Amino acid sequence: MGASVFASQGATVVAHHACRDLMVDQHPALLQSRRTNVDLAPLFADVIPALPTVTYDTTLTLHLGDVDVELWHPGWGHTPGDTFLFVPDWRVAICGDLAFAGYHFNYEQASIPELAQA
Repeated sequence: MGASVFASQGATVVAHHACRDLMVDQHPALLQSRRTNVDLAPLFADVIPALPTVTYDTTLTLHLGDVDVELWHPGWGHTPGDTFLFVPDWRVAICGDLAFAGYHFNYEQASIPELAQA
């Protein structure tokens, strides 16, 4: 549901098409379950889901002023829509939740056979 925060500020939400597909499929029920949980309801009361408006399949380059950001789909690792960002001019990689320190990620949607490659 974090995309809604960025979308409410006018940001374009970009994701791998499989990520968007999962959001379409799972977010309505997930949001409803959070809103019916007495402990979580206040946290989700004002959430307005925001789907990605730009999707990609294998790679996508965003030209952000003087900086290019490459989005790569490394395969189905943690989730089917994993995205890895690379900023070539800065030699910076942004792995998101593909890399963890001290603990493992949630394997609920992981593809164990493809995890090492991703």
